[in-house]
Amino acid sequence: MKCPRCQKDVTELVGGVCEGCHDEVMYEYEQLHRCCPMCGSDNYSTTMMGFVYVPGTPLINKNHAKCMKCGWKGIVHDLTRGKEISI
Repeated sequence: MKCPRCQKDVTELVGGVCEGCHDEVMYEYEQLHRCCPMCGSDNYSTTMMGFVYVPGTPLINKNHAKCMKCGWKGIVHDLTRGKEISI
């Protein structure tokens, strides 16, 4: 079978794509949703229910998130990229 994202021949799909593409998609998503939208902190807790990436549909992590700094509550998808840190 072929991965619908990269078109490589694979023996197994993870969440609808090959393992490499799945890891890339999840990493990219996590970079965009990693800081509290209220205070910018990256210190938060989440529930850990699994969610599946389905190619061609929006990836929305609906796990609950709570900022440990300001107390904001929402879902992981509401977290923001945060400020870029320059060294």
